Amino acid sequence: SGVLEPMGSVEITVTFRARVPGKPRADFTIEAQDTHGLCGVTARVPVAVAAESYSVDLAPVFPGAGADGAEAFDGLDFGVVRVVDAKTATLDVVNSGLYEVGYELRFRRRAVQNVVSIVQTAPAPVEGEPARIKPGDKVTLTATFKSEVETHLDAVGAPDVRVHFTEPLTGEALNLLTLPVKVRARSVFSKYALVPSRGVSFGPLFVDTDKTRTFEISNTGEFAWNFSIAGAPLDEDTPRTATVPRPKTGAFAQRSEGKVTGTTLAIGPFAVSPCAGTVQSGAALTVTVKFAAPSHAAAFLETLLVDVTERDPGDNPRGYRYELLGESCIPGINTTNFVEVFEEQAVVRELDLGAAALAKSVFAAADRVFCFGSALVGSEMSERVRISNPIKVTARVNVSVKPHGYNPAAAVSGGGGKAGKGGGKGGSKAAAAEAEASGPVDCFDVEPKQLVIPPHEHRYVTIFFSPTAMQAFKAVFNATVEEGTDKATNRLAFELFGEGTLPHVTVVDPVARDDGGNPVMTFPKTLVGKKLTKRLSVRNDGVLPADVRVALAAPAPGAPPPAFRMELPVAAFVVVPGGTSSVEVTFCPRAPAGVDAPCAGEVLVSVNGNAFETAAVKLRGEAYEAEVALEDLPDPEGYPDGLQFGDVAVGASRELSFTLSNISKDHRRFEWKGPEAGGVTFSPAAGHLRAGQSKRITATFAATEPLSLDAAAAGCVLYRIAYPEGPGIAAAPDWDSSMTAVRFISAEEHEAAVAAVE
Repeated sequence: SGVLEPMGSVEITVTFRARVPGKPRADFTIEAQDTHGLCGVTARVPVAVAAESYSVDLAPVFPGAGADGAEAFDGLDFGVVRVVDAKTATLDVVNSGLYEVGYELRFRRRAVQNVVSIVQTAPAPVEGEPARIKPGDKVTLTATFKSEVETHLDAVGAPDVRVHFTEPLTGEALNLLTLPVKVRARSVFSKYALVPSRGVSFGPLFVDTDKTRTFEISNTGEFAWNFSIAGAPLDEDTPRTATVPRPKTGAFAQRSEGKVTGTTLAIGPFAVSPCAGTVQSGAALTVTVKFAAPSHAAAFLETLLVDVTERDPGDNPRGYRYELLGESCIPGINTTNFVEVFEEQAVVRELDLGAAALAKSVFAAADRVFCFGSALVGSEMSERVRISNPIKVTARVNVSVKPHGYNPAAAVSGGGGKAGKGGGKGGSKAAAAEAEASGPVDCFDVEPKQLVIPPHEHRYVTIFFSPTAMQAFKAVFNATVEEGTDKATNRLAFELFGEGTLPHVTVVDPVARDDGGNPVMTFPKTLVGKKLTKRLSVRNDGVLPADVRVALAAPAPGAPPPAFRMELPVAAFVVVPGGTSSVEVTFCPRAPAGVDAPCAGEVLVSVNGNAFETAAVKLRGEAYEAEVALEDLPDPEGYPDGLQFGDVAVGASRELSFTLSNISKDHRRFEWKGPEAGGVTFSPAAGHLRAGQSKRITATFAATEPLSLDAAAAGCVLYRIAYPEGPGIAAAPDWDSSMTAVRFISAEEHEAAVAAVE
């Protein structure tokens, strides 16, 4: 209600609230009266009100939603797609309302907008008109997913696409009806893996043999793909990085162009099959590679390019590089490094095999001769030598000792099945070379006679030398490699040299020999009951140590005990080459023996291992009996019965000493008388020599003028004496002329003594 001014107007607002769909109608009357109500209602105006309320009923229909067994997903699910492949999905929007509705698509992220495009495909849109959905109708929106790189849309979080609706008449945005559309998609490249990943190495192989290995190409992706294998271009600078083990032989053989025959790629000595095919997702294909080693030694490296379709363009654009390595090897042994071969022996440049004393266990590199030295006849010497395999394949080695003159080069060139053509002719040459060799090899032998040596290892063989006679022996050591065609490594040959000898010694003392050449040891006259010792010396003039045995010859049955003896009945000792050893022989006579029938004996000197080396040393000695004897003369050998003063200057003197012994049971008085020519005096010159005692006598030669004595006789006068004995008689003291008693005398006594002397 209100007041309407004269000629005035007023707006009346009618509010309609649409709570439920429908078309409600309402009537009301506008009544007019004066402001005071005095006249009552003067006019009535009926007003009819009509309105309509409706709902916008829009429903999305996603593909697969509600289908049997299908997962309901309120969005666009493209699944897994190959990169650069396009995949579509549709979305239906149904307008169940009474009026037309406008719509607009909006993307939340540009990244999604770059790979997903959505257009209306049904009904066909009219160019220039806004997108609208008629009542009771639907529109089909077709979304296309396509990417140039791997993309992953996981539909987690806020939806990436929204459909906004508007009121066509008023342009009002129906924000409450916005339709969120989730997008789920994943684009992938072809995925693959090779096992082994970088290449295949065949390692070393014997020449003219082959070996097969495989590798796998696996499809680790989600789509099947095709592959092809080709050789890398020859003009391409192939990087040879350490992806697979490299042989240490230096440069590789020249690369080859690949040639495809059927499903096999032949490249160099390698054959790859299959070289093309299709691999399903999750599957693997086995590729076989065969390496045929040629007849010459070489290392081979070939590079393959494995091309997998639909892979990432940045993943090896020209193809995945895959290397094939192999090496053909000729078996062989070390034939030049003699320091290694003779690691337990000495190695010299040259050796004099004609020397009196041969070097032992020495190899002469210049002459390729191994010298055992001198060995005892009938004994055995052995030396180990090292056979090494420096090659990468196993070597089978035949070891033998051939006669001197054997030509190992001819034998090796004809032996060996795969060494080359003309084997029969070469074999006849080898037989002829062996037939030309002469000389026994029984004194040389080698064990073992066959070796199997793994790569880069070594084995030892033992060479035996057993001389059968006193002479020089020669032979040839020969080690040949089966299937070895390389002349530098297929044989090790050198000469063997050794000398058979016997140990021997020479009796150097005594020097005297009898008519038969036997050494004679002569003892000077020796008093019965006394003993005299001499040394018997032997020297080793040979090149081997001598085991010497020295023994006294046993007396004949019934013969008296021998007058000669040694400390031991048998003396055994070893004399080194050039050395000298001695034994003592003692002469101890038990009865007199003169010049006509002296004491005799024999010492046998023998050498163990030499039946021909026995010397008989003759022993001779004279024995005498005496009551008083001269002993310990200065030169019993050269002058057994006297004194040899030699040359003495005038006015000078020389003294010689000896022993005077009383062997009898009587006391003696002695008195020396010099030569008639004078010049010799004795001290003591006189004295007593009790029974069983001795005195040391000193003889002095001195002259004031020239004097010559030649076998001059000097005498010793002996007297039997007796000392008084009895009760109360003191024992007589010893006396000789060298004893003096000091007594002080007066001048008168001195003058009287001088006068008496004059």
